[in-house]
Amino acid sequence: MMNQLERLNYMREFTDKVDFPIFNISYRDWNSADFQDFMVVSHEIYDSSDNAFFERYFVNQEYVDGSGNTWRIVRKKDVYIKKMVFFTRRVGIIQLERGEAKMSYDDFVELFKRRVNQVKVDSVRKIHMDTLKGENSIGAVIKKFSLF
Repeated sequence: MMNQLERLNYMREFTDKVDFPIFNISYRDWNSADFQDFMVVSHEIYDSSDNAFFERYFVNQEYVDGSGNTWRIVRKKDVYIKKMVFFTRRVGIIQLERGEAKMSYDDFVELFKRRVNQVKVDSVRKIHMDTLKGENSIGAVIKKFSLF
């Protein structure tokens, strides 16, 4: 288990490299998905005791950050208890590995449109397609998408 200083140093190191939030580009079936599962907003994720869920939906999934860099979640580096005002939460710190590829905005838009077109509910599909309007960077689209 990392002490607090080690945890802060690790977080600082990745905060400088990863343009959060990161967006899952591996997940293929958008029609049955909870769209928030596509996003990791920081190096900390709320953790449950269900490691099988984390292994299935996060580990070895490919993500793109706002700068077009690709990343893969390798594992949870640490789990600790975060005290909130009214409750405590288990928090895991994800360990990322940088991918070799860099995704262009055009490639991201093409992938995003293919995935959104899988959604069977017209109103949801339209909302997500509207995410692209007026945006010209991956980071802007991801941040706008994260609002839904």
